[in-house]
Amino acid sequence: MKIYIITPIFCFFFVSTFYAQETTIASSQQEQYIDVVKVYEKVVEDGYESAQIFEKLANSNYERGNYTEAKKWFEKWFNKDKNPKTIAYLKYSKTLEALNEPEKAKHYLSLYEKKSKK
Repeated sequence: MKIYIITPIFCFFFVSTFYAQETTIASSQQEQYIDVVKVYEKVVEDGYESAQIFEKLANSNYERGNYTEAKKWFEKWFNKDKNPKTIAYLKYSKTLEALNEPEKAKHYLSLYEKKSKK
């Protein structure tokens, strides 16, 4: 009888502990992600620019839904790198759609479609 009572209690504590650890890890990963964006912005502010930094900032802001910032970094990235990753065109197109720039968005979507067929 005791085993039937102890088993559900043990399972409850095990699952609770696992869930608590998972949310703590997720929280710390989110904090690290935010810090990385700030670090890259500070690096650019200090005068160091590269296509890789612009790519990180564009993608990070896109993923966070900061489309105005994402647009700025995509444009800087495209100016530095004349042949960016194909997926960048799709993300930039989606960014422009979110900012209500449909014609420009269509142009970059067609670039994505062309390049992804190769």
